[in-house]
Amino acid sequence: MVWTTKLSNHLAKKITTDENHERFEEISHGIEIFLLYLLNIASLFVVSYLLNAVWEVFFFTLVYYLHRLITGGVHMSTPLSCLIVGTALLSGLGYAVSLLPLLSTSLATAWILVATSASLLINLRYAPAAHTYLPTDDRIRIISRRVVAILVLLSCPFLLFLVNYEQKVAILYSTAVLLQAVHLHPVSYRLVAGLEKTMGKGGFK
Repeated sequence: MVWTTKLSNHLAKKITTDENHERFEEISHGIEIFLLYLLNIASLFVVSYLLNAVWEVFFFTLVYYLHRLITGGVHMSTPLSCLIVGTALLSGLGYAVSLLPLLSTSLATAWILVATSASLLINLRYAPAAHTYLPTDDRIRIISRRVVAILVLLSCPFLLFLVNYEQKVAILYSTAVLLQAVHLHPVSYRLVAGLEKTMGKGGFK
């Protein structure tokens, strides 16, 4: 968004005291990312509050971004489209899980096993995303892949344990983990490219 870029540039000028253009760009970019995160959090809160699903949406979002920070994933090309789609997806899925009735133990267990297994396989194959901020060094990429795989493997028995006590937490967590993995798959990149083309025609820039 233009206003976030202008504001971040203005704040960066007040922070930087040297003429190093690269440092100015880094600081400005960092400030803009921070502003966009605040805007995303605010929009998620408003939408989830209206849906009466604040804790579900924020727990779902927390788990999703915990894994995404390690692996990266598909993203929209503009801040506005990212805000619109991200808010709709995260609040929509969090809200959908909040509406789920209590599942049978076998069905909930099956979902957790399917979600975590699919997530593990996709992460082992595609993590981290090629465009992510992580270094391209193969050793770092392998470490990233191993870390997220360990997180998924460790979460599975814990989620299975929660099925009989806090089923909704287990479903939210496993669904968020699966969403993060799906956003690494090539199909997601093709879907996002098509969506952005459609949004572009509708004036979402």
